[in-house]
Amino acid sequence: MHFLELLIGLVFFMYGSRLACEGLQARAGDKMRGLVTSLTQNRFMALIAGIILTVILQSSSATAILMVGFANAGIISLTQAMGVMLGGGIGTTITVQVISFQISQYIRWAIVFGFLLLFFSKRPATRSLGQIFLGFGLLFFGMQTMAEAGRPLQQSILFQDILHSLEANPVLTIVFSVIFTSLVQSSAVTLGLILSLSFNGLLTLSTAIPIILGANVGNIAGAFLASWGTNVEGKRIAWAQLIYKITGVLLFLPFLDPFARLVEQTSADLPHQIANAHTLYNLAVSLAFLPFISLGAWVVRKIVPDEPELKGGGIQVLYLNERALDTPALAFAQATREILRMAEHVQQMFSDALLAFQTHDPALLDEMSSRDDIIDFLEHRIKLYLTKLSRGALTEEQAARELELISFTTELENVGDIIELNVVELARKKMEKRLEFSKEGFAEICDFHKKIEENFELAIAAFATGDPEIARKLLRHKRKLAEIARHLRESHIQRLHKGLRESIETSSIHLDLISNLRRINSHLCSIAYPILERNRLEIS
Repeated sequence: MHFLELLIGLVFFMYGSRLACEGLQARAGDKMRGLVTSLTQNRFMALIAGIILTVILQSSSATAILMVGFANAGIISLTQAMGVMLGGGIGTTITVQVISFQISQYIRWAIVFGFLLLFFSKRPATRSLGQIFLGFGLLFFGMQTMAEAGRPLQQSILFQDILHSLEANPVLTIVFSVIFTSLVQSSAVTLGLILSLSFNGLLTLSTAIPIILGANVGNIAGAFLASWGTNVEGKRIAWAQLIYKITGVLLFLPFLDPFARLVEQTSADLPHQIANAHTLYNLAVSLAFLPFISLGAWVVRKIVPDEPELKGGGIQVLYLNERALDTPALAFAQATREILRMAEHVQQMFSDALLAFQTHDPALLDEMSSRDDIIDFLEHRIKLYLTKLSRGALTEEQAARELELISFTTELENVGDIIELNVVELARKKMEKRLEFSKEGFAEICDFHKKIEENFELAIAAFATGDPEIARKLLRHKRKLAEIARHLRESHIQRLHKGLRESIETSSIHLDLISNLRRINSHLCSIAYPILERNRLEIS
């Protein structure tokens, strides 16, 4: 019967904690996202945000789970989330401090008051306030029930032997506490149990401290469960919490006895000593790790590296189905669709290149650089996909088609690199030096850019259809545009002879830009050669 009463008290404690948490979230839940994003601009504010958030959620485990969700949605970065979780360790101690006070004379009033507000008020704000009072009332009622159910254990020789064995083996105690806390998903429940025992003098501080350490580690279970199915950032949050929790325990483990003596000086009352030990431990660990958040983030990124699907600004491949590799024709069709997606990004970069010289917008230059990262990622994934095809299983025509796909992928990536490494830098140089092209010179560049843009469409059509006639047309345009580039250089030199100030100031940028545009066109036209080679094989 006493064991049943202990379980009933635990049920009231857990339900009251959940009810209070839901009430607090109802009052402040819609502001939590704004709180996190506004208070995490630096590590100290992130720590404060974690404390506030954990008080609202009534669980540092719930805070970690929320951080996993925010990171998965891209709302918060890894370093910001780590600061919040360090604050969460401190925030959870506030609840334990409140529990350590025996306020049984107020429990029934809180339950009655909360019930009246919850069930007789029509205003949502008042109802959530009633939920908070009712939740905390049931929480303390559960504590009181567990404490009363634990009194007979004072006479139990078996229970005393168990406590003595736990005190003699702190590592085993920590492991037991980790397992129990992982199962109940709340360190507050674990600490609530040992506080209920402490009210009857059933355990010592030396036994309670390892349980406290284990309870803090056990909180990681919720974060790991929440990280399943999330992106790499969500998984990193869970690993970050695991690293700092376990490291904190390992650092404290050799100093359990000095720590216990320190805590004994804070209060003569055992329940308060337990609450103070929990507070001092989390405060020390959080403040010790706070200056090393950046280093911790670096370690976590090494443990959980970027997944290939998440490189390139979060873009994922859409069409590279591994199951299609058993059928080369289907695999080629899938790769073609992905290459056309890649070509769209390159086209956008090429279009933005001219706009960058007109607008002098540094944000546009940064966007172009980011787009090149996406192009590099797609190029890597497409080539990796195609190389998984067994060369021995391909016919001569299929091997030629594979080469065609890889060649165009490479040429697109080369175009992206030229824009990123050369054209973007030329635009940045022009912007920083506040230079302007001559009207005639820039008109020529715009016309040349437009012709290459049209040739880009032709190259994509040749690649998509494999039409040799389009490929031959592409090569004719290549020779024609090379001749136009030569005439543009001559026109610019003539303007230099005339002494036009704009032409003189922008001469190197002007000529380099024409040269890079010509190189881009050459790479685009290169798709014609494997198409014509494949056509020759098919004819023969």
